[in-house]
Amino acid sequence: MTGHDDVVYASLGRRLAAFLLDLAVMTSMILLVAVCLRVLRAVGLWVPHVADVTPQEVWFALGPIAKMLVVITFVVSTGPFYFVLCEASAWQATFGKRLLNFYIADDGGRRISLARASGRWIIKWISNWFWVSLISILTIALTRERKAVHDYAVGTIAVRGRPVPGGALDPWRIIVGLGLPFVWMLGTFLATL
Repeated sequence: MTGHDDVVYASLGRRLAAFLLDLAVMTSMILLVAVCLRVLRAVGLWVPHVADVTPQEVWFALGPIAKMLVVITFVVSTGPFYFVLCEASAWQATFGKRLLNFYIADDGGRRISLARASGRWIIKWISNWFWVSLISILTIALTRERKAVHDYAVGTIAVRGRPVPGGALDPWRIIVGLGLPFVWMLGTFLATL
């Protein structure tokens, strides 16, 4: 599929807009956790162990296992399950990508596996930490196939339209992709605060 003249690749603007929509989805999960914590505290089912201390003091007071849980919670809150499960689904897209009418495929135009979707997410996540995302912006804007660094690394493309044969997004993918991060974050905050 790569290099075919009839393929329309997703533009930089479309990809950035989809990212912002997906960021809103992930942020809503964090806000939902905050609301749940507030409700649990208001009805007296949970009282934080810490009171009148700064976040730094809380961090230093945590043991190594609790600190590891907090770090993993941070990673989980950035959407690995959501992105991987959605991009490896029949939709081949997250909610943001689906709303903006494009999907992720391998260089041959086929649905990507969970392993490839995981690699794509990991490389994208690491790239964002080291400002490689700025290079991705340039490569998406300036190359014919509109590939980001993570697309080059794992052999994927962002294609306009809907995948063939397509299909529905499996409910279990939504439950795991959004439910697991919610439960993980809520559990971590209840256990460590």
